Formats: sequence, C-alpha cells, structure tokens
Amino acid sequence: MQYDNLLGRPFELGRTDCFKMVRDFYKQNYDIELRNYARPRDWQADTTDIIGLSYEQEGFDKVTDWSLKTLQPGDLLCMAISSSKPNHLAIYVGDNTIVHHKVYTMSSAEVLRDFWRNTTCYVLRHKDVPNTTVEKPTVTIQELLDERNRLPTDG
Repeated sequence: MQYDNLLGRPFELGRTDCFKMVRDFYKQNYDIELRNYARPRDWQADTTDIIGLSYEQEGFDKVTDWSLKTLQPGDLLCMAISSSKPNHLAIYVGDNTIVHHKVYTMSSAEVLRDFWRNTTCYVLRHKDVPNTTVEKPTVTIQELLDERNRLPTDG
C-alpha cells in the first residue's frame, strides 16, 4: 500500500483536503476513480451530510459495527469533528495507523488513537478493495500451559 507521496501536502479546501487524499489514495492503490464532489466553503456538516449522501453510488458499504480488530487496510473512517455528522475522512492503512488531511495542517499518517476512534461515526468499505488483513494466530492460555507441561525438564 503506497501513500508516502500523499503526506506533507498543505491544506486547501477542494484542492488538497481530506477528500482529495481519499481520491488519490484509492486511485493509486486500487485504481478506483472516485468522483470529485464540490465542498462548499460554508459547508456545515450538521445540516448536510455530504458523505452520507454519496458513499453508496461510489461503491462503498457502511460498516456500522466495527472495532479496531475488524478494520481492514483501505477502510474509510468517517468522523464528526465538532459536529453531529461526519465532516472528515481518514484511511486506515493497517497497524493501528490512519492517513488523513486535517483542516489547515499538512496531510499526515498517525496512530488511530482514542480521539479518532471516538469521533468515527461509521466506517466505509469499498466493494472492490481486497481484504489484505493478515490473520494472526491465536493461542489460549490453556494451550500455552499444555505446551509448557510437555517440555522436557532438566531433572
């Protein structure tokens, strides 16, 4: 998954903002072309949920029952920052990391800390993005104890 070239861009609404980062990321990594929606300068997410109105026609499905364990690289986190409805997008890239472009800052990658998880209203998953999550083996405490008991002892 490539995104280093998307980091460090200055913010400019409608040109280099969180949605532009999403569009560039999906095109670069999955060859998915998302339409360029107008972002009005006076947009108030509390009155118009632009994200909610457009995600289905772009091929996304809403994942409402999500957790850090169920996130997949390429998932889109729809966040409400100082708003009751989503007004910010971040892309989950794996390893508890998101890439996004906050208002009036440089685009960046950062840890998906509690603040970002708590402001996430829902997650969007594109139907054409493959699940590249590597399944990690799980071991129970009992299995560890059983294995330990099977080891030869220095007697």
